[in-house]
Amino acid sequence: MDGLGHDLSPWIAWLLVGASLGVSIFGLLALPWLIRRLPDDVLLESSATQRHQRSRRWMTVVLRNLLGVVLLLSGIAMLVLPGQGILTIIVAVFLMDLPYKRRLLISLIGLPRVLALLNAVRHRAGVAPIRPPSRC
Repeated sequence: MDGLGHDLSPWIAWLLVGASLGVSIFGLLALPWLIRRLPDDVLLESSATQRHQRSRRWMTVVLRNLLGVVLLLSGIAMLVLPGQGILTIIVAVFLMDLPYKRRLLISLIGLPRVLALLNAVRHRAGVAPIRPPSRC
């Protein structure tokens, strides 16, 4: 009970149920859309260098990193709640500007089941598969 004589445990339970449901719905709707939007050459060295050299507005960078952080936290939550935790974390890393980002993505997507899952989502949408770098 809180100081006012109310029992908070039902509210906490409903809050957790709502969070779990929200994360699941997000995973079902937004994650496939984001995976389809990734360019197929996103992991190749020349593509990463070209995109990094483009001039980007600071607002775009801030928004992408903010969305990346939200997705990262959601992905971590999905590791224990229903949802596609690993895929959400991978999409979050794609969006954020992190040091050693490419190396991290190559190690995550180098796992055969992860690359197959990403490309299965892309295949269903009629999008070209992600081309792994030669080290994958």
